[in-house]
Amino acid sequence: HDVVRKVVALAGTPIALQSSGHAEAGWSAYQRGDVATAATELGAAAARGNAPLWVHYALGFAELAQGRPERAVRAWEQVRAVAPEFEEAYFDLADAYLQLQDASSALAVLRQAEKRWPSDVEVYNALGVVQIGRGALDEAVETFEKAVKAAPGDSLGYFNLGRAYSMRYFKSQRYSPTTTTWVANT
Repeated sequence: HDVVRKVVALAGTPIALQSSGHAEAGWSAYQRGDVATAATELGAAAARGNAPLWVHYALGFAELAQGRPERAVRAWEQVRAVAPEFEEAYFDLADAYLQLQDASSALAVLRQAEKRWPSDVEVYNALGVVQIGRGALDEAVETFEKAVKAAPGDSLGYFNLGRAYSMRYFKSQRYSPTTTTWVANT
């Protein structure tokens, strides 16, 4: 499970060695799929102030699973502030902002990731996808070109670049009543 891998990666050591009480109960509930109990228990652990950072990260996933992206954002912003080198948090945070229909904040988070990891193809692909969602096709093309340059062997970058070119081409088409045909920028 991807969430388990991410939380364990942030924890750095086996979670069982770091957790007790609410944190342990919350993490156990999350792994069983009981996200409501997980959010309650992890929230109680996080509120104590001395909880390990993974507690906040796991809390964000439990909140997101319950359809509360605004709470996930609060938890993950804490993670990013304390551990700015933890790349996974940037992607999760951008996703939560997109669920809140806040593409500007998602772009800001991904731009920060781009500055931190200037040759990471995943950052460029995520950034380009958000740009496409906003209709910024020229910017998306530029971003996917950076993805291809960063990882020439990665087929997803080429796919995204081709799709962005295609979308930009079709957006440029206009109907000409004079010739009764569709024309586009060649």
